[in-house]
Amino acid sequence: MSNCPSPSTNELFDAPSVSDSGIWVECEIGDLQKHHMIMMLGNDETPGQPVNGYRVARNPANFDSMPDLCLTDGKSLITTKYVFCRFCYKIYSKNGGQASVHRRECEIKEMDKKKNNTDSMGETLIGECSKGKLEKSTIQHIITKYILKSGVALNVVENDAFQDLVFDLLNINYNLSEDCFEKIMPKRKSIRDLVEKEATAAIKAVRDVLKPEILSKMASFSCDFGRNHTDFFCLKSSFVQIVTDQNTNRKSWEMKIYPMCMQVVNESSKTSVFVAKLIQEQLKNMEITNVNLNDYFLIADAAAYNRKAGEDHFITFIRCAAHMMNIIADRTTVPYSKSKLSSEDKSKLCDVRSTLKDCNELMKNIKKKFYIRSQLPKQVQTHVETRFLSYKKVVDSVIENADVLLKFKYMMEPDLADDVTKVSQNMKTLRSITSTLKIFDELCVFFQSDSIQIHVVVPCVIGMLKHFEAQKLSNDETLRSLASAAVEALRFNMHDLTDFHCLGYMLDPRRPQTLQADIDALKVDLDLKSRAQNALEKLANILNISMNGNPPSRPRYDSPDSFLAKCLRRESPKMSLQIEYNHFLTVQSHLEVEEFWPTNEHNFPQLYNIARKVMGIVASESSTERSFSLLRNIYRENRRKLENGESHTRQSQESRVWSKKQGRWVCIHVHRSTQPNSSSTISEF
Repeated sequence: MSNCPSPSTNELFDAPSVSDSGIWVECEIGDLQKHHMIMMLGNDETPGQPVNGYRVARNPANFDSMPDLCLTDGKSLITTKYVFCRFCYKIYSKNGGQASVHRRECEIKEMDKKKNNTDSMGETLIGECSKGKLEKSTIQHIITKYILKSGVALNVVENDAFQDLVFDLLNINYNLSEDCFEKIMPKRKSIRDLVEKEATAAIKAVRDVLKPEILSKMASFSCDFGRNHTDFFCLKSSFVQIVTDQNTNRKSWEMKIYPMCMQVVNESSKTSVFVAKLIQEQLKNMEITNVNLNDYFLIADAAAYNRKAGEDHFITFIRCAAHMMNIIADRTTVPYSKSKLSSEDKSKLCDVRSTLKDCNELMKNIKKKFYIRSQLPKQVQTHVETRFLSYKKVVDSVIENADVLLKFKYMMEPDLADDVTKVSQNMKTLRSITSTLKIFDELCVFFQSDSIQIHVVVPCVIGMLKHFEAQKLSNDETLRSLASAAVEALRFNMHDLTDFHCLGYMLDPRRPQTLQADIDALKVDLDLKSRAQNALEKLANILNISMNGNPPSRPRYDSPDSFLAKCLRRESPKMSLQIEYNHFLTVQSHLEVEEFWPTNEHNFPQLYNIARKVMGIVASESSTERSFSLLRNIYRENRRKLENGESHTRQSQESRVWSKKQGRWVCIHVHRSTQPNSSSTISEF
C-alpha cells in the first residue's frame, strides 16, 4: 500500500472504499467528533466488509507513536492486538517484536526518498527532515519564496504574528517545540542574503534567454504607463519558443512573455520620443546594444504617444485587442453626436445610457448602506468595478439580484427605494444591454490571456461585425439600436487591423476559407491577401530574406572533380520565400499554429522565420497592465517617502516579487533611491 495517501492527524475519508489490502472507513467514537481516517485491515476477513459487525478505526489519542488498531461499533471502542507502520501501513502483531525494527528501516527509506525530492527551483521540500526536525535551510527557502512572491518587507520574519503562523503551519506535520522553532527560524540578514542570491540568479537567467531572441529580431515589445502614488513605466518582451513534449516528443510553440523593467518616470508629458528613449535605455541596461527599434513591433493601448511611437520608431503599432473590445463596447452604448445613426437609434441609446447610469448609482448607494448591503447576496456586497466593461458587470449583478433588491426595498430609504423601482422597471432594457455587451466581454477576457497571438484578431472582429449586422434585424428595438451602434463602432475601428494582422491570419493553416467572402459581403475594405503580401515583403526585408531567391549558380568546370561528376552535378535552386508562401496557401491542416510550424520547418524553412516573428506578437498588452497590481505591495506609502520634493533620510530598500506565469517563477527586483524626485527602477524578471 505504498501508493496509499498518508493520513494526517484525525483525518477522515468518508464511506468504505475497497483497496487491495484495506478499506477507507469512517467512525464515531463516543462523544468525539467524527474522525475520518484510513486504516489497513489486519486479518483474513474480506476487505471492505465489517469484521464481526465492527469497523476498523485508529486510536486518535496516540497519533505520534505507533497506535493500536481498534474496532468500533459506533458506541464503544475495543482495542485489538495489532499495530501498523505509519509509513507503509504494514500490519504487525503488537507482541511480534518486528514492528519497531521495521519502523526504523521504513523511516530511513522515507527520509532518503524525501531528501532526493526537490522542487522546480531546486529548493528542498518541506518534508525534508531528520528525526522529525526540519532543517533550518528548508525554512529559509520557504520564507524567501514568500517574500519574493509577495513583495513584503524583510522585517516580516521578525513579526510575532508571522512567526506564529509559520510555527502553526509546520506543526501540522511536525512536532516542534517553541525552543526548537526559535533556533531554526531564520534572521532578517539570512533572508536578505538569500533574496539577493535568488534575484541575481533569476535576473541573469532572464537576460540569457531574452538577449538572443532580441538580437535575432524574433521578439516584440509591449509597454504601458500606470500609476500607484507615482507614474510607472512597464516594458515586456514576447516571443514564441519551441517546447518538446517529453511523452510524445512532439514539438510545439509556446508564447513566452518576459518583463524587462518597471521604473518610476517623472516626465510630465509623455511623447513618442520619450517612449522610444525609455525602451532603448532598458535594452542598454540588459547589455543589448546596436538595436534598431524599426525591426520590432510595439504592442500597447491606443494612447496617442504609444500609437505615434509604434508608427515612428517601430515596424508598426499593434493596438491591444482587449482595449479595442472595451472601446468598441463603450461606443456601442454612447449616443455620439457625430455618429451616423438614425434619430430613433440615438434616442434609444440615450435611454440605454440613462439606464446604465441608474444602475451605477444604485450600486454605489447600496455599498454605502451597511444595514442593506449586509442582507444582500455576496456579488452585490463585494462588487468591485474593473477596468474593462465594469458597467456590464454592474448590469449583470442587478439582473441576477432584482428579486432580492425588491424584497428588501421596504428597508431602504425613500431615495434608494425609488432607485430600485426605477431600475426594476427598465429590466427589459437591461437584458438587451447585457445580451449585447456579452460578446464584447467574452472577447475582452479571451484577449487578456497571455497565450493569445495576433492571428486570431481578424476572424474575431469580422465575426462580431457579421453577428451585429444580423442582430440589426431583431424584433427588439433596443437590440436593433445597440447592434447598429456596434456595427458603426466596429467599422470605425477597422483601421487598427494592420497588414500584420492579415499576415498572421494567412499563416494559420486552419484559417477558414470563407472569411474573405464574408468581408466582401459586409462591404469592408479589407483585402486579406494583398495586405498580407505587403507585410510579408516588409518582414522579408527586415530579416534579410530574398522574396524571389537567388538564381541557380552555373557549374564550375574548373573544380577538381572528375569530368563525369561535373556533368552529372545537379544544383537545384533554393526555393524562394514567395514560392514557399504560395505553396503554403494551398495547405490545409487540422493542426493549430503552435503545432503546425515547429513540425513543418523543413518544408517552409524561410517562411518559418516569418511565421515565428509574427506569432511572437501577443494580441494584447494585458500582461503588462497586470504587473502594476504588484506595486501595491512593493511601492506603498509606508515604504517610501518621495512627496513634495522633500528629502527624507532613509536607507535604500530592496525587495523582490515572485509571480508564477506560464509555469515558471518570475522575479521582480525593486530598487528605490533615497533621493527625492529620483526615479526608482524596478527590473522584473
